[in-house]
Amino acid sequence: MSKEVDGDLSQRRDQSADAWGWAAQQLAQATIDALSAHICVLDETGRIIAVNQRWRAFAQANPPVRGNVCEGADYLAVCDRAKGPEAAEAAAFAAGIRAVMHGERDKHEQAYSCHSPDVHRWFVGRVTRLASAKAGYVVVAHENITERKLDERERLAMVELLRLLNSAHDQHELLQQATQVLAHWSECEAVGIRLREGQDYPYYETRGFPQEFVQAENHLCSQDAQGKPLVDGQGNPVLECMCGNVLCGRFNPSKPFFTPHGTFWTNSTSELLARTTEADRQARTRNRCHGEGYESVMLVPLRVGRETLGLLQINDRRRNRFTPDMIRFLERAAHNLTLALAQRQAIATLRRSEAHNRHLVERLQHLFRELDHRVKNNLAAQYALVDRYAQASGDVPTLAQALKGKLLAMKVVHEIIAGAGWHSQELA
Repeated sequence: MSKEVDGDLSQRRDQSADAWGWAAQQLAQATIDALSAHICVLDETGRIIAVNQRWRAFAQANPPVRGNVCEGADYLAVCDRAKGPEAAEAAAFAAGIRAVMHGERDKHEQAYSCHSPDVHRWFVGRVTRLASAKAGYVVVAHENITERKLDERERLAMVELLRLLNSAHDQHELLQQATQVLAHWSECEAVGIRLREGQDYPYYETRGFPQEFVQAENHLCSQDAQGKPLVDGQGNPVLECMCGNVLCGRFNPSKPFFTPHGTFWTNSTSELLARTTEADRQARTRNRCHGEGYESVMLVPLRVGRETLGLLQINDRRRNRFTPDMIRFLERAAHNLTLALAQRQAIATLRRSEAHNRHLVERLQHLFRELDHRVKNNLAAQYALVDRYAQASGDVPTLAQALKGKLLAMKVVHEIIAGAGWHSQELA
C-alpha cells in the first residue's frame, strides 16, 4: 500500500514539475515577446534555440532573411557567410558573439546598417551571456535605432549646410558645395538647382544628371515661332512642366504629390503618370524625368516672401526614396539656402550699384576738369586777342570788328575739335 502511495506522490510531483516547467517556459517566452528589441537565444554552438515575436515579425517582413533566423538555424554560420558591403560588420559581430560565449568578455555591442532596397535601417546589436543557463548560451538583442540615426544624420547635414552658407565666398562655390552635401545626405543619384535668369530658370548647378538631360531640360520658358518668350495675360512668362508649377506657385496642397509649402514630390513617376491627368497635374508635363528613368522626383521652391529665386531638384531612378521626414528636412534646407542666396544677391546688387555710382562720379569729375581746362584756355585766348588788337587798333569799331572775326574763327576750330556746335548765343 505504501508503495502505491509513494508512486502516486512521485507521479504527482513529476506532473507538477512538468506543469511548473511549462508555465516557466511560457512566462519566459511572454517576457521576451513583450520587449521591443528583436531577441534570440543561442546555444554554445551558435544555433538559435528561441526567438521573440519581434524577431519573428521582422523575419516575415523581410523574406530574404526568413530562413536564417528560424529555431535551429546556425546564426554564426550566417554571419560568416555574409557577402557584400555588410560582410565586415557581420564578421565583427560574429567575433563578438564568440568572445562572449567563451567568457573572453561579458558583453558585446555593435551598431550596424541593415538596408533593404526601399528602406534605410540601422540597428544596434547587443550580446549578453545567459548566466543561469548552460555555459556558452547567449542572448542576442537587436534594437532598431533608425529614427535616432536619421535624426543624427539630419542634424549633421544641417550643421554642415549652415557652415557652408556662412563661409562660402561666392554664389557658385555655395551652390556647388550645397549640392554635394544634399546628394551625400539624401543618397540620391542627382541633385540640381535652377536660378532665375531674366524670365527663365535654367540650371545653375547640377550633380549626377546626364549632360544630355541638362541640355534638353535647361530652359523652361515657352517660346513662339520667332523664338521669343511666351507670356500669359498678366505678362508673366509661360513656364512649362512640373518645374513651372513649382516656380509659379501653381499647386493644390490637397493633391498627394504637393506639400503645403508648394513642394512637388513622387516616389514613382510611372504611377503618377498612370493615375493622374494633365488637369490633375495642372500643367502639360514634358515627362523627360520619367523618360530618363527617374522614378523618385522632388522639386522644392527656393522662395523668400513673394519672390521665387529658383528651385532645388532631387532625382533617383529607384522608387520610394522620399519619406515625410526627408521632405520636411529638404524644405528646411531649401529655406536656409534661399536666405543665403537672397543675401548674396542683395550684396552683389549693392556692389554693382556702388561701382556704377563710382563710375558716374569719375566721369563727372573728368568732365568738370575738362570744362575748367577749356574755359580757362578760351579766356586766355580772348584776353590775348583783346590785348593784341587794342594795341594795334586806334578806334573802337575797328577793334570790335577784328575781335568778332577772331572769335568766329575760334568757334569753327572748337566745333571741329569738340564735334559739337554752340547751342547758346550765336556769334554770327
